[in-house]
Amino acid sequence: MFSEMYHLQSAPDGSLVLAGSAGLDAEGGVKGIGWWKISPDGAITSLVSRPIGSPNPGVHPSDEFSIAPDGSLLTIFTEEINTNRVGTKVVRIFPDGRMQTVAEGLEHPGMPVQDPSGNIWVSNKKFEELLRISPDGAIFTVISAERSWSNKALDPKERITLEHIAWDPVHNELVAGGGFITAKPHDLHSSVWRIRPDGQARRIYYNVKGGRSPVGQNTDAIWSLTVDAKGRIVATTIIMDDQATRQITRLDEKAAKLTVLTGQSFGKWGTPYRAGHEEAPHDGTAAYANFRKAKNICYAPDGTLFVLDEHQVRRLDTDGTVRTWAY
Repeated sequence: MFSEMYHLQSAPDGSLVLAGSAGLDAEGGVKGIGWWKISPDGAITSLVSRPIGSPNPGVHPSDEFSIAPDGSLLTIFTEEINTNRVGTKVVRIFPDGRMQTVAEGLEHPGMPVQDPSGNIWVSNKKFEELLRISPDGAIFTVISAERSWSNKALDPKERITLEHIAWDPVHNELVAGGGFITAKPHDLHSSVWRIRPDGQARRIYYNVKGGRSPVGQNTDAIWSLTVDAKGRIVATTIIMDDQATRQITRLDEKAAKLTVLTGQSFGKWGTPYRAGHEEAPHDGTAAYANFRKAKNICYAPDGTLFVLDEHQVRRLDTDGTVRTWAY
């Protein structure tokens, strides 16, 4: 039983890796914190963890981790001395608990992602730029702040969003997406981009919500994204026109439109409406299933889509059924 769930990713062997705290002692308290492995048969074991209150600084799970092709864990680690931040590292953690520094001196890095060539991609959230760390540790700026969403001199639709990133091995590109708010007019802009290793970026989705001249599908931001085995981008969002809660959508790049895979509201498709239960998770067929807060998503090698829905792990199976997998 998990106390908190921060983030999940799929491992090459088909298992899930979940960051969080888990296990209950005799008094009902949390026993450990770290990364936990959920095998395809549902068995849960500790991958890298420590007891609550132990001094091991290397085990510091967060919502900023990914799984490398070799099964190691890439995450960020902030060092503190007397509660003062003294630096943030990108680190690799091996299954035996060894921690290897990949890069250091970064300020507020996002989730690191490794490509098949061994490069590690990470956003620098303070300066709103995209970095590439080569296998030898050299750091290159691929997308500068002048091209990102924070540059108010750019037309909003030309600003690259780097809030969420994922590697697409089918097209050998990085996928990036997210959103930002402009003051005048007070609009929410959402976009998804494809970025080549040389830094060439092309926008494949753009949406404006709340403006006097809305553009797109009235999408309530991009909350998380991933890429399936065919190189198709899947994202969690809310398409307000559908009166839905959190939805799982697939991007039709030719039409620049998000199509709903699952996550309808209780009032859709003839299902009974239950006042006060709009956010209650509901399993079943994809057309009827509901999600409360899909914090992040990932695909297993067999095509199963796993969703971290608040404090539950839920799955969309290839037969179109949504069911709860862990809690």
